[in-house]
Amino acid sequence: MKKRSVPRDLKHIRLYDWMLSSPAYRSLSVYARCLYTEIRRRYNGSNNGAISMAFREAMELVGCSNRPLLAAFAELQEKGFVRAVQKGAFDWKTRADGKSRATTWLITEFKADHPTPSITAAKDFMRWSAIKSKEKARCDESTPMVCGEHTADRQMVCGEHTKRVTTAHHKGPDRLSDGVTRAHTYNTPLGVGGREDADAA
Repeated sequence: MKKRSVPRDLKHIRLYDWMLSSPAYRSLSVYARCLYTEIRRRYNGSNNGAISMAFREAMELVGCSNRPLLAAFAELQEKGFVRAVQKGAFDWKTRADGKSRATTWLITEFKADHPTPSITAAKDFMRWSAIKSKEKARCDESTPMVCGEHTADRQMVCGEHTKRVTTAHHKGPDRLSDGVTRAHTYNTPLGVGGREDADAA
């Protein structure tokens, strides 16, 4: 039986096993994987860095609302799959062909064609690590609450302070909480018309 021949020029995309097995790809959400596939479909072998994908186009292609799509774009960039080369803007005028300008993307899996051609592919996603990503997220979310000397190690409060400062419960008028210094008090004359003048009279 004669085998049916498949046209070699039939358009397709290839997702290699080494990329699908990478920690970065395995951690992608369903929307991010679908969006990456749609961006890959627009790569023709010579337009990397000039791949056009507008946000509204992506919404229709992926079939989701703006919130998960925004998260998908952010995820692909944060994990190193794509880079935004020229960001689109709503206030840009349309081109001569009547189409509005959209953000252009570079896929790091392949060498760059625009704006500056490269010989090798960056493959940023292969250097992504879930541990490093969590550490970065913790650092970004932390807010220094003490002096610079004690925030160098990104701790909210050092051990020295946590041992001295206690809750705001007083142990009596003459007994202060640990680490709290009694404020100095001064006798201030009341002046004319005050109590001292009344006693003197």
